[in-house]
Amino acid sequence: QWCQEGDASLQKRQEMFYKRLAEMEKQMEALLNCTTIEELKDTLRSNLEKLSEGLEQQTHTRTARLIQQIYDYIDQNYQCYDLSVNSISAAFQMSPASISKLFKRETNTGLLDHINHVRVQHAKELLLSQTYSVSQVTELVGYTNVSSFIRIYKKYEGISPGMVKQQN
Repeated sequence: QWCQEGDASLQKRQEMFYKRLAEMEKQMEALLNCTTIEELKDTLRSNLEKLSEGLEQQTHTRTARLIQQIYDYIDQNYQCYDLSVNSISAAFQMSPASISKLFKRETNTGLLDHINHVRVQHAKELLLSQTYSVSQVTELVGYTNVSSFIRIYKKYEGISPGMVKQQN
């Protein structure tokens, strides 16, 4: 199945390549057919606008893909006590400032805030299961300090984790 997916992906990239090549040929032909300077300026301006739009779309697609990869990375590693902006930036080979700024710009949420949110949501599920103590949940969701976990949990849920266990 992997080979079939790889073949489909390769075929799609090839189709895109040939489509772009055909567009470039049309643009070159349009330039060669210009008979006045004004017509040449207009054609060049049009070609540059199309190029700019294409580059903007590619950048948007790459950024969206990167943000999704960051979401996935956090979902897969939230239980690691050393998950942080620094560890995520290292995993994606970006500076902590760059990855934080990009994430905030694209999601309207700080990166550390998202890490804490994911951890708290998983903690909530574990607490509602009544299987683990608050101390155990603290470790299971990647916190090393129970007091910090309780403070963060209360900030996000408006109730302490101990109260969640008592209510259920």
